[in-house]
Amino acid sequence: MGRYAGFSVLLAVAVATAARAAAPTAPDAAQVLEQLRRAPKNLVLLDQLRGALATAQDSEVVAQGLAVYCLAAAWLDRLDEAHAAQKSLATRFPASPYLKALSWEEVSRVCGQCNGSGERRNAPCERCNGARKCPACRGKGKVAVLSKNPLNCSACNGTGRCAACGGSGRGDSKCAQCGGRGRIVARTRAFQLYTALLKPVDAQVGVAP
Repeated sequence: MGRYAGFSVLLAVAVATAARAAAPTAPDAAQVLEQLRRAPKNLVLLDQLRGALATAQDSEVVAQGLAVYCLAAAWLDRLDEAHAAQKSLATRFPASPYLKALSWEEVSRVCGQCNGSGERRNAPCERCNGARKCPACRGKGKVAVLSKNPLNCSACNGTGRCAACGGSGRGDSKCAQCGGRGRIVARTRAFQLYTALLKPVDAQVGVAP
């Protein structure tokens, strides 16, 4: 029995060793950055970089990786992800020179739709689409209910006019193109900065630590 027990232990060790060898290893952030240097438009590598940064230990690699991912996300118009990466870099490395390259002014341009105001002035009302009528009651001022007598529309207080624009059909609204920011991502500029930061640290100009 002792011989069989010893064999079972050896078998268990062999199985565990084989499982560890077969298990996929987490990508190394430095290696992913090197691969992105050769293929900057590879979205699979960008997703791998995001995952690799969560476990990376080298602070220099992490700082560069966060900056790279932030600019890549901006280039892809994933502004929420870009903001999260920028915030993480600023929190963990507040003195990082990479932060300057990540400023909104660096990667954006004035919105041509609103000329930087962030608003659409005297534009068709978004609620009634310029029709002037209350969209809830279609301008009737009354709404049908279960009782026989229609009731005054609560959305327009029975006036039949769109409450959002007062029945004018026009009004000021947030620019849909820029989301009210007045600026939009300059994707060419974001891509240029992104690829510049992919270079080895000692080869970067103006952004190297």
